[in-house]
Amino acid sequence: MKKLTRFELLMTTVGTVVGSGIVTGTGLAIAVTGRSVHISYFIAILIGFALAIPTIFNSSIMRIDGATYTVNRIYAGTLVAGSASIASVLNFLGNGMMSISLATYIASLVPALSATVPFRILGAVILTFFTAVNLKSTKLMARVQSVLTPIMFCGLGIFVVAGLFKLQYNPFGFSEPGFFKGGADGVMTGAMILAFSTQGTTTAMFFSKQSSNPKKDVPWAILMATVAITIIYCSISLVDGNVLPVAQVAGKPLTVVAQSIMPKWAATLFVIFGPMMCLATTVNGGFAGFYRPIAAASQEGLLPKFIGKENKDGIPYRIVFVQWVAGMIPIVTGMSLTTLMSALVLTTALLGIFSRLGAFRMPTMFPEQWKKSHLHVPDPVYYFFCTIAFVANLFLVWRSIKTLSTGIVIMNFVVLAASFVYCYFRLKSGKVTPRSITYSFEDEDESQNQGRASSAGV
Repeated sequence: MKKLTRFELLMTTVGTVVGSGIVTGTGLAIAVTGRSVHISYFIAILIGFALAIPTIFNSSIMRIDGATYTVNRIYAGTLVAGSASIASVLNFLGNGMMSISLATYIASLVPALSATVPFRILGAVILTFFTAVNLKSTKLMARVQSVLTPIMFCGLGIFVVAGLFKLQYNPFGFSEPGFFKGGADGVMTGAMILAFSTQGTTTAMFFSKQSSNPKKDVPWAILMATVAITIIYCSISLVDGNVLPVAQVAGKPLTVVAQSIMPKWAATLFVIFGPMMCLATTVNGGFAGFYRPIAAASQEGLLPKFIGKENKDGIPYRIVFVQWVAGMIPIVTGMSLTTLMSALVLTTALLGIFSRLGAFRMPTMFPEQWKKSHLHVPDPVYYFFCTIAFVANLFLVWRSIKTLSTGIVIMNFVVLAASFVYCYFRLKSGKVTPRSITYSFEDEDESQNQGRASSAGV
């Protein structure tokens, strides 16, 4: 199996993180915080980085097979690991929504195409194309990301450069009208809207097994991806919030400002290289990000084992096919998944409490490997960072409960409870058998080294 280079790993991570959220989420945040949206974005990035710190340290001591499922099983037990993976299945529907959005952009740019090919058919073609890419190999998926992500940088860069010369308001005029709309609570509400587009830097860990030198490359990719999204998100939101009056951009996509600061041809290029590439890279990278924990849960018996069967390239092709089927649901039915996807927000944060608490166990579970880590810090320092991550997680739970409707909060707890109940009885059935190789302390391929499996139980 061909390994991912550092560049491919970074481009895959950044491409997956920077998605439709930057295009639509920025306007939604402006609606609650006004021209201080770039401050909200910076806070959201800090939250995302705080949550990622334990993953950075843990990735420096081991190669991981099974992504978040394996990490959760090691430190928080099989019940938490399985529940988190099963609850994330609803994410499969997201690729269909983004494929439809991408098809809508294409149809708007090519009227002749939209007149002959319904945009839903075009969305199905887009989803099928990226499904085929991900079925072929992780290496091919990463190569596609390595081409599309730099193009995305160029498109978003066009927006930033053009906008900086057209700023009508002082982005640091804290006392000026339109700034801090909604006060401190507005800033934090904006940060919450944007926080879920800043937590994906740990995607790099999903490709630990496929990386050339994972114990160094994965932490590096997470750190560099954080730097990249800080520059991208803060500069774009600074421009989007300070070119036009707040009323004209609140709740609107980036294209509103783009059309006001660029000639038509440049705005068209921005749409192609910016929003469209954001959607394409997120769909492409999202497949592996979502199927790896499910595949690991299947291979251990929490889900039927036949589901996780792999092809010769190590791709769980049946799960990828299920992803394609799930993605086709919103394309075919036209259903709105806003509420359904919101149901995962609080569930993910609640499950994160267990995994962040579990991260405190790393120095005592793997003392020798931790001492040899190139990122080793004194245990009190590590525990301090884990505490920050835990507090950030609690903050997300609190803000989610505060801002979400009662119905969505209840739906979250229903999804969470159902996942736990299913996993509990599945574990009791005796059909769950932890694999003997789920992580390795060596940099070489796991098949050539002895692995160790966590014995953490329910």
